[in-house]
Amino acid sequence: MSSVAVIGDIDTVSGFRLGGVKEAVVVKTADEAIVAFDKFLDEEISIIIITQLMANEIRNHINRKIGSSVLPMIIEIP
Repeated sequence: MSSVAVIGDIDTVSGFRLGGVKEAVVVKTADEAIVAFDKFLDEEISIIIITQLMANEIRNHINRKIGSSVLPMIIEIP
């Protein structure tokens, strides 16, 4: 694990891409967010940044997949 990934709306993802984050996915629905989240788990990303709005929509999925694990670190941004 050694990377950072972003899941969110176009504005959020664009900002992080400008900052140098290469692993980023624009999502509009909870289903798209789940697919992106699982993809980053499979790639062993160490930090997943996700917009708070989208994290709230897939909260149960995140908790089921991560549980009490320390990594990846999930950072929710407003």
